[in-house]
Amino acid sequence: MTAVAEGAGIWAESVDWDSADDKQNSKSKDVNIEAKASDNQKFIFKYNDRTPDDTTKIALQVEGQVPTGYEFQVNSLDSGWTSGRIPLQHGATIDVNLMELGENKFSCIVYDGSGNTIKQEEIVIRKVDISMDKIPAELSIALEVVREVGGETELEYLVKEGELLPKEGETTVYAAEALEAGSSNSLNFKIREIDSRGNNKPIALLKIKGDDLPEGSIPINAPLKCSYVKTRGGYINFEVEVEGISRTFDDVLYIDDESTPDALHIANGVRLVTARIDRMEKLVGCDSELDKARKKIESALTIDPNESDPEKVLSANQDVLTAEKLIEQVEKNQRTLRKSVK
Repeated sequence: MTAVAEGAGIWAESVDWDSADDKQNSKSKDVNIEAKASDNQKFIFKYNDRTPDDTTKIALQVEGQVPTGYEFQVNSLDSGWTSGRIPLQHGATIDVNLMELGENKFSCIVYDGSGNTIKQEEIVIRKVDISMDKIPAELSIALEVVREVGGETELEYLVKEGELLPKEGETTVYAAEALEAGSSNSLNFKIREIDSRGNNKPIALLKIKGDDLPEGSIPINAPLKCSYVKTRGGYINFEVEVEGISRTFDDVLYIDDESTPDALHIANGVRLVTARIDRMEKLVGCDSELDKARKKIESALTIDPNESDPEKVLSANQDVLTAEKLIEQVEKNQRTLRKSVK
């Protein structure tokens, strides 16, 4: 369902509705727009008029012999950035930054050998917020933190609504209390989901227990480095690195209230990840990483949606997260391949 919805959105964005009298007569937008310097000049600017990337290229094609001493220049009409004058040659490209979602306007200028402007063309490149590679987050994700010992709990946002997924990052928090090896206490990292109205609920929990420490302790105010990835499938991959004991903790449990592991959430995730594997296999064919991902999902499929054993839930959760990492690696490889081909 997710793959179909993404595809429909991308298709709809690519249709030139303004030129259509009805759905049957609608046509696809051109992905390469030609801006000729003039009717009788043979200078053509080419570019993609929509992209999810932060940077893109504007290329200049010259039909026929390249005039001596000619130059060209690209200026951003939004930020004031300029490429400066560049010797005109066939196939020359300029990298431009797309600062904002939506329209980014540029002026492309061609100069003759005397420095006179022979043509100035304005082009628009749209930075879109959805592609086959990334999707916008529907909800915000935050970590509960205490800024000072005995202080009130606050939320530190990891992902904000509308940001593109997958998203990864790091943040450092500090232990609100000491944790001794072998003790029954624990340091709790609770992750909450927040909607646009400010309503929030706990969705994941990571605990560092005294039994998890081989020896020594984590002193109060000790720095705890938190790394996270919010996947396209909606999962949080969260881990905590504790300095001094050289250990990383990543046993995240999904929860539907303050204490209960949510096996149903994992079962739903299994279906979403399976759909992603099927889609990628249609795109790339046989792939060893996708085979590994499918085996992990097959293992997670054995979980009962009503399962209450935390260890079984945790194991299935880790299988799903591993499968998502493998899929994302395949997607990354495909993006790199496409860029190299371009």
